[in-house]
This record gives sequence, C-alpha cells and structure tokens, in this order.
Amino acid sequence: MSVFPIRLDPWTDAIGLLHELQNRDGCLVAKIGPVVVALPSELEERLKGLVGQRIGILRAEGSDYRLKISGRAHA
Repeated sequence: MSVFPIRLDPWTDAIGLLHELQNRDGCLVAKIGPVVVALPSELEERLKGLVGQRIGILRAEGSDYRLKISGRAHA
C-alpha cells in the first residue's frame, strides 16, 4: 500500500472487503474496500484473520472501534 491512509472521524465508518493489513510505525493500516485507513495497532489481532472478508469498522468516541463481520456485530 503506497497510499497515505486516512483517519476515521468519530461516528464514521469504512465498509468493504478487507484487502490488506500492514503495521507501519506502530500504526495499523488497512485497505477496506476502496479506502486505506489508519487504525490503532491494538486492532491487529482482531482483524488479521479477516483479510478477504467483508467488514465494517465504525469509529465511536475516542479510540473505541466497532466491527461488523459477515452480519455479526463485534464491540
């Protein structure tokens, strides 16, 4: 991924196929659908087995992120 990642604002989301994950300088970079987003590195464990699946990730308040995977919601 050579695209500069965006940070999700509170109460915004990225939805689509999780194409790729990279750890860059302590930050997790994920290509979700057509966008590349910067996420907290703590999410890597939750996301690494989901590459190739359709996901939604919502940034709530602060650093709280919610995942939706294959129709199941995950806090």
